[in-house]
Amino acid sequence: MPAQAKVSDPLDFSSSRVPGALDGDRGSELEPAGLAEVDGAETAGVEGEDPTSEGRVSVTGQAIGLAANEDPALERETDGQPRLAVQMARSTHRMARGRGRSRRKAKKPRPIKLPTGSLTPQGTVAHITGEKLDIYISGTDAIKAYVAPTISAGRVAKGHVHFMNEKDFVTRFVAHARGMTNQDTRADFTLREAIKTALGINGFREGAEVYINGDRGTPSTAIHEVMHLYANEAYGGKLGFAINEGTAEWLCRLVIAAQSLGFVRDNYPDEHAAIVNLVKRVGEAPVMRAFFLGDVAGLGAAVDQKTAGGFKLWTGHMNENKFDAANKLMELGHRPQGARHGP
Repeated sequence: MPAQAKVSDPLDFSSSRVPGALDGDRGSELEPAGLAEVDGAETAGVEGEDPTSEGRVSVTGQAIGLAANEDPALERETDGQPRLAVQMARSTHRMARGRGRSRRKAKKPRPIKLPTGSLTPQGTVAHITGEKLDIYISGTDAIKAYVAPTISAGRVAKGHVHFMNEKDFVTRFVAHARGMTNQDTRADFTLREAIKTALGINGFREGAEVYINGDRGTPSTAIHEVMHLYANEAYGGKLGFAINEGTAEWLCRLVIAAQSLGFVRDNYPDEHAAIVNLVKRVGEAPVMRAFFLGDVAGLGAAVDQKTAGGFKLWTGHMNENKFDAANKLMELGHRPQGARHGP
């Protein structure tokens, strides 16, 4: 959600832009619900099953209005009451821009204030606060040297991890998803897709902020999401969703083990396994430098030194979700002659 983060101006009905829209990265770093820990998936859709939201698509008019903004595709993708709400939102939008029949001089529309939630867990899950996350991550020997520059620059979790009820969480994500790429369709999110995704994830990152559904996931959900907060934007932006999420999950589990937190995770299993194989091949340091410091070229060189031309091939496999092929490449240490580009 990022990397690919291009934050826009505050959203209002006269603008087609939404704050925190990310290019590429499944829209952001999400955490899907429904799997073990449920961080269930810390992502927008990975981790296993994508929980169905049939029968649960009831969202506030504000959330629909934020996403609608005169986009014909949104009306086509909705039905029943949501469709009516979209039409009403468009009507409101036109009036706000002075295109209605009123003879009064149109006033400048007020920016819509999006919910921000609470900095302390309010829901049913004992999530970890931003302050504790900073302590756990900066106190983990394997990564503390890499996060130090980011922390010195003021990028920390304290004050930036927000816990929300479901209505506010959905509203926030729908606004966030506008103009973002849906990793399942490789196209911009439609309104219906954004709502369905919001109902099936546990958390996501938007710029320097992390938003978590207080009633979903497990305490370790926030650890995964905050890894994205410390990450260099170049990593996810250049390497794509699967590599970005798999690396965040690998680092999340390193922190859990180092801090003896006892959480058991089964999120992003394929992505995580692929990064484990990458680390076995090139070592931790090149991966850490790439993720936290943006040295993607250094990681590429480390892979190519072990496997001639392997980095481009490996990233291609990962971005096509061909995890078996990616793992085979790392295990063999060379490009098999005549190998198929896939499992």
